[in-house]
Amino acid sequence: ANDLAARHPPPAALRVDPRRPVPQSIGALTKASIPPLLKGYLRCGAVVCGAPYWDQDFNSADLFLFLAVANVEARYARRFMPAATEVA
Repeated sequence: ANDLAARHPPPAALRVDPRRPVPQSIGALTKASIPPLLKGYLRCGAVVCGAPYWDQDFNSADLFLFLAVANVEARYARRFMPAATEVA
């Protein structure tokens, strides 16, 4: 996640710190792959707003992302928001 945050940094106003960070014992042992949905958001122009949060209920890490509609890459805007691109 730190690598993702470095490659897709948010504006300073959008940075967050998790109240419950991923425990070091888990983070050090796990080299997780990036899920396809997350890859898609990053390709569209999303930014990673901080370190992951440890969700004890689901035994998983959650990552806060921000995707401004105005920053959606043009090729994705044409595909997913055709009405918006026709007006512009």
